[in-house]
Amino acid sequence: MKSVDAVTLRKNLGQYVNEAYYRGDEFIIKRAGKPVAALVPLMDLEKLELLKTQGFKALQNLWKKNRVVSFKNVLRDANRLSRHSRLTAADVRDIDVKIKTALAKRYKGS
Repeated sequence: MKSVDAVTLRKNLGQYVNEAYYRGDEFIIKRAGKPVAALVPLMDLEKLELLKTQGFKALQNLWKKNRVVSFKNVLRDANRLSRHSRLTAADVRDIDVKIKTALAKRYKGS
């Protein structure tokens, strides 16, 4: 992931947007040397949003099934599991295909 100063980005916004869109480049935007934001391709952002939504739904379903356990403990256990889980390359490809299919369905009507 590349980084760019906010002033440089402002002066050359079109160039950076094109690099994100056409080449899939990702940029960390810095102000006074500190990371403050990111410029990423829209598809990457939508993948993240979809994964986040699916993750929260799974977490809510888990909590509904185990109401005797506090939501705080469910979150703690989910975080612990996510740190220890390892996805294989096949898992990642399968997830990517599912995300692309879901996004294609979303944009088919627009």
